[in-house]
Amino acid sequence: MKLNEYSPDELLLHTANIKNVSANYSKGKELKLKLRKDLEILITLCVDLGLNLLALIPSFSQLDLWVKIVAGVVLAALGIYIIIYVGKCITARVKSRGKKNKMSLDSMLIESAKEDLRYTAIIRIVYQEKNKLLYLTGADFFLPHSDMDADKEINEQFDGIKQSLQEEFNILERDILEIVPIDNKVHFSIKPIHNTLQMNAFVFYDVKLKLQSKAKLIQQKQGRLWLTIDEMKRNPEALSKNKDVIELLTRINVFIICLFAIDDRFF
Repeated sequence: MKLNEYSPDELLLHTANIKNVSANYSKGKELKLKLRKDLEILITLCVDLGLNLLALIPSFSQLDLWVKIVAGVVLAALGIYIIIYVGKCITARVKSRGKKNKMSLDSMLIESAKEDLRYTAIIRIVYQEKNKLLYLTGADFFLPHSDMDADKEINEQFDGIKQSLQEEFNILERDILEIVPIDNKVHFSIKPIHNTLQMNAFVFYDVKLKLQSKAKLIQQKQGRLWLTIDEMKRNPEALSKNKDVIELLTRINVFIICLFAIDDRFF
């Protein structure tokens, strides 16, 4: 199942989006009405042409020249109008065949809101010290993270995660034993970013590192922090930047965390 096929319980709709969607929906309705009217006119013209031909053909040879000329002009005009309206119907049909033009207004609003979703992989790298579980974060208190491809599934995001870890924390692919989606769920939140409410979608991954690589990472303090969830909650800056992620982390199954915490391959 692709990421963009998951739906949150609550959606964030901006006024501008509502206006745009409503305008597009109205435009789609107008296209359908126009197509219907053009079809009705086309059918009427075809019927008129057919009736005129049926009336003229049997006695055409007996008609006066001027009558033949007038009849020919009328038939030619009907033919031209038929061609024009066939073109109009084809154009209107093509325009109205778009996916959005077939959707209801509420479906269009949902799709519009989902297009604004920001999909992020949140990466947990942890180690245990004195019965405390410490999470790797950057100096900005953000956990390692990477953008996700909404057209791919949860298990198809590993390349982006590896690249992000290398760029931000100098963790190379050879240092990684395994990348595991924690609960195979997409978590959603709404929070202000740059003074604008933003809807976010998160998937949490545990990254298992080789023991030697983990030990080296723990020793490298520059640009890195190791914090517990409680320490993040008590830090105003961490909480202001990352409250939604911290809250989501606390809701994740503790049993899973404990399993990773006793894995001697990387702790």
